[in-house]
Amino acid sequence: TDLEIRPARPGDAGVASRLIYQSGPDAFRFVFGSESEALRFLEYAFEHKEGEFGYGCHTVGLLDGVVAIGALLDGRETLKNTIAAVKQFVGCFGPLGWIPVAVRGLRTEAVIQPPKKGEVALVHITVEESLRGKGIGKAIIARLLEEVNRMSTAGAQLLPVLDVAAHNAGAEHVYTSLGFRVQTERMSKLRNAAGHVPAHKRMIRA
Repeated sequence: TDLEIRPARPGDAGVASRLIYQSGPDAFRFVFGSESEALRFLEYAFEHKEGEFGYGCHTVGLLDGVVAIGALLDGRETLKNTIAAVKQFVGCFGPLGWIPVAVRGLRTEAVIQPPKKGEVALVHITVEESLRGKGIGKAIIARLLEEVNRMSTAGAQLLPVLDVAAHNAGAEHVYTSLGFRVQTERMSKLRNAAGHVPAHKRMIRA
């Protein structure tokens, strides 16, 4: 497979936002109220560099266009990423509309928790559905882990972590094959008319 892997760019936003949505559609609908509103926000935010939804932390895989994505969130930048997300919520949903979205986002973070200092979270890992099972996801994860190693210094080894929906046995199997193991499982009762946040397992790669 002639897969090209490179840092994301603002121009990737159209395809990238759809792939990011596919990494957790139920939770995105819970937070944003509908698929269309989730996609509208994700495309808007991706075009900005900052924050967990911005292009700056994302890596993409290409085969005649973007077909896979993943991102790294450094626990040392969690507050900075939260501030960036709030600014993007306000920019996308307006001075009043952003508030309920942010509240649902904060509730979601009780289940899918941001990384702590000393951790780097691998997030938004998705491959175009028709191309799954060909090793593309593993290649993206391998590139992200290389970046974690580069970010680590002799005095500050960073721990790779990720969250996987408890029902997603296929993804959990892939992560296990790459050296991750389940640390905890967080149950969830978060549900509304638009979507729900499933239980998630936190996996670490010590």
